[in-house]
Amino acid sequence: MTKKINIIGVDNNDNFRKHEHKLLVEIQKSEPIDFQISLFDEYNQDFFTELQHGENNILLLDIITKKHDGIEILRKIRKTDKRSLAIFISSHEKTYGKRILKDTLDIFTFITKDINFDNEFKSKIKLALKEMELNQFIQVCDKDNTITLIPIDTILFISTELRKIKITTNDNKVFYTNTPLHKLLKQLGTDFAACHRSCIVNLKHVQRIDKTNRVIYFDNSTSTNCVSREKIKQINELVPKIN
Repeated sequence: MTKKINIIGVDNNDNFRKHEHKLLVEIQKSEPIDFQISLFDEYNQDFFTELQHGENNILLLDIITKKHDGIEILRKIRKTDKRSLAIFISSHEKTYGKRILKDTLDIFTFITKDINFDNEFKSKIKLALKEMELNQFIQVCDKDNTITLIPIDTILFISTELRKIKITTNDNKVFYTNTPLHKLLKQLGTDFAACHRSCIVNLKHVQRIDKTNRVIYFDNSTSTNCVSREKIKQINELVPKIN
């Protein structure tokens, strides 16, 4: 089961922001992908609160507002959030350039405010929705080249086993992938952390940590002892309300 996608946007032009909302509602009626809309007139506390509440965010960002620089705002967001898809919507494309934005801040796309805006907006938002829905899964391929999509939120831990990368889920299923652990960790985002050079855990499924014996217990009674002395303190601090 996939999680709801959040479209969170900022534009300080009231009429344009209302027009964006109208287009998003039209997309919502025509697309099977569920999403929530939250649009703001500025990069204020309400914007950041909404950003923190969501886990599957598509950001519609205005480059220049009355009080803020949207590029610097995204730079700040990227320090802790690598997974949100960022889309700049502006009339300043020539000034800032798609390539510069993409190279420095991992931009999904850039939409220019011009006479073709409505069609381009709808097309690129639909692509972003499909991309975000796909990003909720890890794709693995078995020895028969059968592709399986694993919901990320079902993963308990990922470990190295005989030179293979083993993925264990909360229903005790096991899958294998050739994607290296460091690349998976980048893809999975901040819900996951390395507890050993050969193991990644889903922090949201950690129920208890035995620091003496270096064992991590998950919420389905599964556990892993692939935990290093250096990492166990860090994991303990990352997991909320852990004893």
